[in-house]
Amino acid sequence: MKRTNQRDKNFGRGDWKSYFRLIPYIRLPWLLIAIAFVVELTYSEVMAYVPVSTSALFSGEFTGSALTSAVIYNVLNFGLMFGSMILMGYVSYVAVRRAQETLWGRMLRLDMVYYDTHDPANLMSTLTNDTETAVKSLISQMVSLIPGIYYLVKVCSTLGSYDFRLLISIFVLIPVNILYVVVLGRWNYEVNAGINRSVGKLTAYLAERVSNIYLIRAFTNEKQEEKNGLSAAQGLYDAKIRTAKVAFWGDMAANFMEILQRGVPIVFGMILLQNKYINMQQWIAFFLFTGQVITRVNNLISAWSGIKSAQGAAARMISIYTTEEELLQKAEVIESVEDGDIMFHNVRFAYGNKEVLHGINVTIPQGKTTALVGRCGSGKTTLLSLLERLYTPCDGSITIAGRNIADYDLFSYRNHFAYVQQDAGIFGGSFRSAMTYGISRDVSDEELTYVAERTGVLPVIRSLNQGFDSNISINGSSVSGGQRQRIVLSRELLKEKSVMLLDEPTSALDAMSALSVQQKLIDLFPGTTKLMITHDLWLLAKVDHVIFLQDGEVLDSGSHMELMERCIPYRTLVFCDEEVS
Repeated sequence: MKRTNQRDKNFGRGDWKSYFRLIPYIRLPWLLIAIAFVVELTYSEVMAYVPVSTSALFSGEFTGSALTSAVIYNVLNFGLMFGSMILMGYVSYVAVRRAQETLWGRMLRLDMVYYDTHDPANLMSTLTNDTETAVKSLISQMVSLIPGIYYLVKVCSTLGSYDFRLLISIFVLIPVNILYVVVLGRWNYEVNAGINRSVGKLTAYLAERVSNIYLIRAFTNEKQEEKNGLSAAQGLYDAKIRTAKVAFWGDMAANFMEILQRGVPIVFGMILLQNKYINMQQWIAFFLFTGQVITRVNNLISAWSGIKSAQGAAARMISIYTTEEELLQKAEVIESVEDGDIMFHNVRFAYGNKEVLHGINVTIPQGKTTALVGRCGSGKTTLLSLLERLYTPCDGSITIAGRNIADYDLFSYRNHFAYVQQDAGIFGGSFRSAMTYGISRDVSDEELTYVAERTGVLPVIRSLNQGFDSNISINGSSVSGGQRQRIVLSRELLKEKSVMLLDEPTSALDAMSALSVQQKLIDLFPGTTKLMITHDLWLLAKVDHVIFLQDGEVLDSGSHMELMERCIPYRTLVFCDEEVS
């Protein structure tokens, strides 16, 4: 409870460090920012002369030079104003796009440990809403802040030459205005952070439910999920109502302050005019300056509110930018991965404080098929993840052909592996894109036809009007599990990798489809080092080597028949799985 109270105590104060630390990460369009800055500064310069040139006409000086000066400055003023608005919008959108590109690239390279503790669906709101909020605010301050200050200094110099008391009348209410904006800024920070959290929660909830719509319908739980969805949406609704309240009271206060800020100087200027401290032309110029100055002052002060709204978004972005990422490339590494036996040397690994592998020593022979067998939680999938270098061992090492895998360039190293997972994950698109995903070279239709025929997916493709360009729904939901596995096998066959990792590749298939895929795994990849997680008795009888894990340790290893003879826990597990299946 103490920790929560401390967070609430600091909530609304924002994070200035995170806000400005964004700059080196988001690849800002500096040339465009510089052009927008120059246009804004020129606009401020011209704007400062408009009241002076116009006041001469209003005071009765209808000379050609006065008219020409007023027309020129007003035309320039409007032209620069629109040019500044257009440039500001364009620069902001370019900067947001670049920031989203860099953030997305960073998210793709983050260490897997980050995704163990963060919901990927929730991170999407950081990529979309937070990026736009933070970057637009940052661009606005970089382009407008200094020109705004320059304009005020210019106007103050002009008004001071008339009568210094005119300046006092304009700026007397600024402390009150600052206090109002600071309070409103903190309130804005709180409600905007609430909206961002609510959007993230709703996005994560909907993404998870939509991707598991079959589960919802299978359990006839539509009504409960509808209530849950409405509850999540209600949180966003409540946050937006709070925002509307802040906006309402903020607008009310702003209008009241504007009346005071305009009224007090005008009345005071009239008093100075009546007492002949200033002349009519100076009073008219002062009258025209008043609106502009108040607007600029309010813009500068309200920038605080905008920054406070953006600080929370910037902090979430910085948390991603500063999280450790995978070292895809580093100096003095070996790019070519040699073929050879894969060996785990006293490997230990823990998720957080929970150790799941306890000193693993095991060999996976080159060109052979090795099965990893064990109950749930025994460490099978963790071994595959360590071999792919998705995680780094806490202790020990893994070698291929006697060389530590940590010495290899990570990008080249992973290209050494093919991977067939349990759910045969493919992205939506076309059969062509699914079969060639992760392949950088051009693949001809003849080559696609050849591998599709070998994996057995060609009849399905030929039955469709557009062949390889036929559409596949998101997550491959428009094709069956067996068809997805055949597509994945086609993809891995095109890659021609020397090591294949298989995570229970047939467990989600029916008996006929499983038998077909199992046979193709054996026939299509001869001589390939295959490491598979499986409890399928047919596959276990075909593999060359079995590693039996229990509670994060290697209990025994050898051929299937050897373990059946001498390892009672292995025999019990295999028979239990066979009876269940």
